[in-house]
Amino acid sequence: MLNKQRVTKNIIKSFSENKGFPVYTAKELQRMYSVFGVDPKSMDRRVFDTESLSHHTQAEVIKLIKMMNIAKDDLVLDAGCGNGAPTRLIAKLCGCKIIGFDINPDQIEKAIDCDRLEGVTHLIERKIKDVHNLDFTEETFDKIFHNETICHWMDKKVALAKLYTALKKGGIMGFHDWVRGYKGDLNDAGGDFPGTYAEGIWFQNNIAETIQLLERTGFTVLHCEDTTDIVDRSLRVRLRELQMSKVYLKGAPEEYFYKTIRYFKVMIGTHYDYLRYNRFLCKK
Repeated sequence: MLNKQRVTKNIIKSFSENKGFPVYTAKELQRMYSVFGVDPKSMDRRVFDTESLSHHTQAEVIKLIKMMNIAKDDLVLDAGCGNGAPTRLIAKLCGCKIIGFDINPDQIEKAIDCDRLEGVTHLIERKIKDVHNLDFTEETFDKIFHNETICHWMDKKVALAKLYTALKKGGIMGFHDWVRGYKGDLNDAGGDFPGTYAEGIWFQNNIAETIQLLERTGFTVLHCEDTTDIVDRSLRVRLRELQMSKVYLKGAPEEYFYKTIRYFKVMIGTHYDYLRYNRFLCKK
C-alpha cells in the first residue's frame, strides 16, 4: 500500500502536470473565453464547464448549492477546492465569504489567478492545507462544501472528524462523491484508464460505507442520491459538443483538444463498473 506522502505526491502530480487532462492557467482560460465571446465574470455555463475538473456540470453543482441553502451571510468552507471553479460558482451565486483549501500548491496558485480573472477575490480566501490535518477553530463555518474530492482522502474517518469539528452546530455539509463501481474502484480499471492519473490516489467507498462513516462521525444524513446516470449522460453530451467544436481549437492548443476528448472517452468507459457518482447532504 502506498504511504500518505506518496499519495500526496501523486495527487499533486495528477492535477498539476497536464498528465491525462488539461489543467488550465488563468491566462489560457482568458484567451479561450475571449474566443468563445464569454465574460469570465458571468454565470455562463461555458466558464464552469471549461475551467472545472468536475464531472458534475454547473447545473448539478448549483442544485447542490441550493440544497445547502447557502446564504449571503454564511461563511463557507470549500474542502479540497482544486483550481477553485466550484468556489467561484458559489461566490457568484450566493455572494458569501468562502475559504477554499487544497493540498496542491499549484492548484491554489491557479485558483487565485482565476479568482482575479472572474472578479471574486473579495469573497474568497485560499489556503494550502491537508484535510487530514486541519487546524480551523471549532464551529467556524456555517456550511461545508466539497466536490468530487473525498475519493482521494486516505483516512476519511480522520478527515470527516476534522470537518465536523470546524462546522457549526446545525450547520450543513454537502458534497458530490466518486464512489466504487459494481466491479471495483478506479485502482482496478484497465483498458485506456491507466496513465490518466498518477497511480494509487483512489480511495472510493460504496454508498453504504460513506453513510456509515458520516453517521459515525456525528453527521445526520439528510439526502443521498445516485447521480451516475445524470453524469454519464452529461459527459457524453460534453464529448459530442467538443468533437463538433471548431471554436475550442481557436482558443486552446490542439494538444489540449485531443487530450480532453480522450479524457472524456476514458472516464465514460469506467462508469458503472469502476466509477459511480453520488450527492450527499448532511447536518451536524
